[in-house]
Amino acid sequence: MNVNEIPVLSVKLKVPRPRKAFVERKALLGSLDGIMLHKVTVIKAGAGSGKTTLLSVYIKQHPSLQAKWLSLDENMNQVLIFWRYLIESIQSELTLDMGNVLSCFEGNMPSEVLWQLISRIVNNLEEVAPFVLVLDDFQYIKDEFLCKTIDYFIENLPEQVHIVLLSRTMPAIYLGALQIEGDLLLIQDEQVRMTKEEGKEFLLQTIGLSKEEELIDSLVEKSNGWVGGLQLMAIASSGMNMGSILSGNANEQVIYEYISKEIFRYLSEDVREFLKKTGILSYFNKEICSQYVPEYPFEKMMQAIVGRNMFVIELDEEKQEYRYHSILQDYLIHLMEEEEGTKALRIQAARVYDEVGDYDECMHQLFAAGEYQTIMKQLLTMPQNATTTAYMMKVPLQEIKYNLDFAYQYFFCYYVALNPKKCDEIYEYIKQNCKQDESVLLFRYANLFFDINWEFKGIPTIPLEKIELIPVNDVSKAHLLVKEAYFIFLQDRYEEAMQYLDRAEEIYYKTQNEYVESFVLAIRTQLLEDHGNLKDALTYYEKMRLFVEHPISLAASYYIGIAGVYIKQLDMVHAKESLERAKACIHKDVPNVKSAYLYTYAEYCYVLGKENITEEIISELGSEKMYQNIFFLARLLRYPIYRGNHMDMAEKFLEDYNASNEILKGNDSELLCAGILYDLNRLDEVKEKIDALILNARKTQNYLKIVETDLLKVRYLYEQTNQEREMLDTLTEAITYAYKKGIALPIWFEKDTVRKILSDEKYDMAKRITEPQKVFTWKILNFKGVEETTVARPYDLTEREFEVVNELKKGYTNKEIADHLCISLATVKTHMINIYSKLGVNNRVAAINKVNK
Repeated sequence: MNVNEIPVLSVKLKVPRPRKAFVERKALLGSLDGIMLHKVTVIKAGAGSGKTTLLSVYIKQHPSLQAKWLSLDENMNQVLIFWRYLIESIQSELTLDMGNVLSCFEGNMPSEVLWQLISRIVNNLEEVAPFVLVLDDFQYIKDEFLCKTIDYFIENLPEQVHIVLLSRTMPAIYLGALQIEGDLLLIQDEQVRMTKEEGKEFLLQTIGLSKEEELIDSLVEKSNGWVGGLQLMAIASSGMNMGSILSGNANEQVIYEYISKEIFRYLSEDVREFLKKTGILSYFNKEICSQYVPEYPFEKMMQAIVGRNMFVIELDEEKQEYRYHSILQDYLIHLMEEEEGTKALRIQAARVYDEVGDYDECMHQLFAAGEYQTIMKQLLTMPQNATTTAYMMKVPLQEIKYNLDFAYQYFFCYYVALNPKKCDEIYEYIKQNCKQDESVLLFRYANLFFDINWEFKGIPTIPLEKIELIPVNDVSKAHLLVKEAYFIFLQDRYEEAMQYLDRAEEIYYKTQNEYVESFVLAIRTQLLEDHGNLKDALTYYEKMRLFVEHPISLAASYYIGIAGVYIKQLDMVHAKESLERAKACIHKDVPNVKSAYLYTYAEYCYVLGKENITEEIISELGSEKMYQNIFFLARLLRYPIYRGNHMDMAEKFLEDYNASNEILKGNDSELLCAGILYDLNRLDEVKEKIDALILNARKTQNYLKIVETDLLKVRYLYEQTNQEREMLDTLTEAITYAYKKGIALPIWFEKDTVRKILSDEKYDMAKRITEPQKVFTWKILNFKGVEETTVARPYDLTEREFEVVNELKKGYTNKEIADHLCISLATVKTHMINIYSKLGVNNRVAAINKVNK
């Protein structure tokens, strides 16, 4: 198999060919005219009822009807595989860059990106000509998350796109709203059953049965209009024993017994064996059979089977491609389950499908055979994309202990899919069930990727040379290098962390695994930003831009990250643009991305003087469990407004900080500690802590911390001492590094002190800094935020309350408003109470009417 290209199986996208001399069921076919009058049509009837034939005949009789077809199977009850095939089935109707769309399946696709992709497809369908999408065998679709995505797709489809679901059972998706709105056409078993006249026509013309009229009538009567029953009895009546006659209500066991006694035993032995061995195949042709069962002449076998009107569906006449009807295939698989050697046949079938380039069917056969070790080895050789991710996730947890290389990539599949619960389950399983060999090092401390109780300073990291010796493939090794780089960085070993990332990037250039590169870039940009190398960070964000529309990199995370850099540069125009794009990408099912967005948006609002919004957001974030960890809490308390309004929380932080060991203390928390001590006027403790921080920042070349801590020291020296020279030397260092690295925000935070010093002629800072540095600094000091159009807000409504009112005008519910504004439902309700109070109203309609006046 060509591992660089995994094709979609085209036979699943073909409209099945109707039988020659098919019965033209005018009344039932006429009811299908309602398809174009309804958003969704469901044809629900049992196996062998003629659902597929009915639709294929209707499509053939209406050549002007634009119809797309997708034949589903149990393998498609997986969200990424389903959507890959569905997009292929309708791609001729889309004007999107299909290379870009299909590239989404070249990496592990998180749910956030899938929701965005579905939205893009729905929006693109707005301008298409009317068409019908038929999803055959929809009974296979049961996965809860997959059903949610289909619900969303159908709910938002434009009116000219119509869906037809053929299913043995009622679909697992939500159809209630469509039924209430009259947008659902439902055709069920009783309507699909043949009339007596149609049954006779089917036996005489379609099947070509030559029997006495009395026998024909008897068969039709006993079949109760069930097409499958008619065909079974017709096959059995071709000169064979007519012992028992099957009724249309027969259960599975009765059908199997009937086929065995009345049909199968009358076939020649070679035809029976051919049927049994090919019965496990999803489809077959001459090329496949010549490799899989070379002992049976293909043309001779097919002539015997088709000649007896067996349950065979012709997919492509020219290519001689066939599949068995589910009635026959279920029976054949039932037979093979009772025989030895079935596993070996499935392994052989997998090999053949692999040879002809059908990766999906190869995997399907291996899973059916329970060949998990083969599956894991093969998946490790494949490009890491949506398809391989889907198959990785199908491997049972208890099997991964036999291949820790696979297990680590299995873990990362769920990590990128934002499923911390499953990550924790995998991590605990490996801990409990795997011997402590070199490969287990892959998992060491992997729980810290999803566990908020970080103790990162106490983590012993793995030396680079030892990683090189671990017996795993390059992709797993790259994941490990990125993980270790992050932990090394959190221990303030910046240069060493960069070496690990450089080695991981070498693996990317070798393997071209973009999943690896996206991780490397994500961590590298964070390292550069946290160390104050903002210009370099933007350079690497530009590289990341290539991955923004790619599923292996979250677009929302990209825009949130780059917005953080822009804010540190006080480039609020680009920050605003990035935050707006981030907000558009966030999906309600991804709470951690939403939290990151809110934190960055709070920072943005604070710089623009929107302190009420900052207070609201940070109060909400402060209630989240992760902010009980002082590492995260330090990032919230950095805002003077929050410390000022919540000194009790600041003092609690200081108490926890002093009580904790060195493991939990990072640069942010130590700098915050110094700031709180200063706010509390505990000056004797401040100077020593600041000097230690500056020394460490210089040692690790953390320019952001040098600037931030220098400026805190400048304020301390200016307000509390007369150490003028030290103060000016410290300010000069801060401005020099800030100018060199493009760091503006810390100067803006300390603008009052810096302005006083630069404005005072006695300090003569002009001799200490260059003209460009002076211009840079004064630009920051005079910064007033983004000039935005001012909207009049009546009745003393706050900006946020006015945003809520605007959402009310659009008819959104409280929950929808919460999602749109990225706030909690409780916060929306609080705003509603305040709005009603200020407007003097008691309901939504009255509120809207009063504001409109």
